[in-house]
Amino acid sequence: MISNVNQIDCEQSVRSRLFAYGSVIAAGTVMMALEVLGTRYIGPFFGSSLYVWSAMISVTLGSLALGYILGGWCCGRWRAHRVLTPVLGLTALWAGLLTPISRPVLLAASGLGLKAGILVSAAVLFGPPLILLGAISPLAVQALARPGQAGRAAGVVAALSTVSGVVSTLVTAMILLPRFPVDLITAGVAVGLLMWCVLVSFARHRAVLGGSLVVLALVVVPVALTYEAPRSAEATLIDQQYGHVGMVRVLDTSAFRFLMIDTGGQSVVWRQSGASDLAYTDIVARLGALSSRTGRVLLVGLGGGLIVRDLDRSGIMCDVVEIEPAVVEMATRHFGFEPTGDVFIEDARTFLNRHESVYDAVILDVFGGGTSPAHLFTVESMQAVRNRLGEGGLLVLNYPYAVEETLEIPRRISATLSTVFEHVALYEIGPDEIRNLIFVASDRAIPTIASYTQSPLPSTDQGFAVTDRFNPLDRLQIRQAEAFREWYVEVLGAEALLP
Repeated sequence: MISNVNQIDCEQSVRSRLFAYGSVIAAGTVMMALEVLGTRYIGPFFGSSLYVWSAMISVTLGSLALGYILGGWCCGRWRAHRVLTPVLGLTALWAGLLTPISRPVLLAASGLGLKAGILVSAAVLFGPPLILLGAISPLAVQALARPGQAGRAAGVVAALSTVSGVVSTLVTAMILLPRFPVDLITAGVAVGLLMWCVLVSFARHRAVLGGSLVVLALVVVPVALTYEAPRSAEATLIDQQYGHVGMVRVLDTSAFRFLMIDTGGQSVVWRQSGASDLAYTDIVARLGALSSRTGRVLLVGLGGGLIVRDLDRSGIMCDVVEIEPAVVEMATRHFGFEPTGDVFIEDARTFLNRHESVYDAVILDVFGGGTSPAHLFTVESMQAVRNRLGEGGLLVLNYPYAVEETLEIPRRISATLSTVFEHVALYEIGPDEIRNLIFVASDRAIPTIASYTQSPLPSTDQGFAVTDRFNPLDRLQIRQAEAFREWYVEVLGAEALLP
C-alpha cells in the first residue's frame, strides 16, 4: 500500500516538473514573439524607426523586472503549480485582445509626440503581458527546486527560457511575419498558449479552470479575428502588405493616390491622369536624362515607379534597386510600373559594393517610413556610388526635408558630397515648410535645367561630413519624422495610419 502511494506521488512529481518545464518554454516563446510583433503594431502608426525598437526593448526589460518581483511575491503566498497556469492564461487572453485594443491606444497616444507616443503605446499594449510572463521564471524555480538545488533549478529555467526565446525570435521575424498578417500571428500565439493552459488544467484535474479558459477563448479569439479597425473619412485603403521595412499601403483620397511606407509617402499621383503630384520627379528625371550618354541610369528606391516612366519617355533604360519587394508589387499593381531594365531586390549599399555595372547617372531616392536610411548618406556610401558612375557621371540625390532652423541636415549632406565629388549643386522644390532638396554631384560641371534655378549650397564646417563611424542623421531626422507624420495625419487622417 505504501509502495503504491509512493509510486503515485512520484508520477505526480514527474508530471508537475514536466508541466513547469513546458510553462517556461511557453513563456519564453511568447515573450520574444510579443516583442517582435510589437514593432509591427506600433511601427506603421508612428513610423518604423530606432525609437520603436528602443521602446519595445526598454518596455520588455522593465516589464520582466516587474514580473520577477511579482513572481517572487506570489511564491511566498501560493504553491507555484497553482499559479503558473492562471498567469499564462491571462497572458494568452491579453494577446488575443491586442488587435482590438491596439487601435484606440495608438490613437490616444498620437497626441503625445513621436517618442512619448511610441513609449506609452509600447508600455500600455505590451507591458501587462510581459509582466505576467516575467513572473513565470521565479514560479517555475519554486516548482522545480529540490532542497539544496535552487541554483540548479534557476539555471535550467534561465536556459530553457533563453533558448525558446531565441527560436521564437527567429521563427517570428524570418518565417511568420514575411508570410502572414500580424493580427493572424498574434491570434495564433494566443490560441497556442491557451491550448497549453487548457491541457495542463485538465491534466491536473482542474476542470473548472480549463473550462473557463475554453469559454473565454471561444469569445476572445473570434472578436480579435473579426475586429475591423476604424477607418479614415479622408482616405480609403486600397491595398496593404506588411513588408521587410514596414507597412506598405496604397490610399486614395478624392483626388490623389498615395503609396506609403508606414508614415512616409513614396509617391503621390492624380487619380484621373496618373501624373505625379510631386514636382521633384520631373527635375530628377530630366537630370538623369541630361547626363545619359549610353542610355543607362540606376534608380535606388523605386517608389511608385514614376521616375522610371519619365526616363522611359526620353528613351533612357533604368535599372532599379529596391529593398522592399512589397513596394515593387504595389507599384506594378496600382501605379502602372513597367520595368525598362533590371530590378534588384536588395539593400543599396550591398548592391553598390557587389555589382560592377557602370551607369551614366545614379538617382538616390530612398525616403521611407518618415525618414531616409542614414547609412546611404555617408562618405563611404557616396564613394560606392562614385565607383558605379562612368566618366563624368552624375549623382542625383533627393532628400525630402522639413525645414529646420540650423539647416544641419542639408549642411551635412552638402559636406559629405563635397568630400567625394568635385562639383555639387542644389535645387529646392516645394513650399517653405516641407520641400525636396535635390542635390546633384559630379566630377564634371553640373548641367543646368531650363525653368529651374539652382539654390546656393548651405555653408559647411570642417568635419561636417557624415561617415559610417559618425552618423548623426538618425538623431537629426527625429523632427523630420514628426513633421512628415503630422502632414500626412492632416491630409489622410490618423485612422489611415492604423495597422
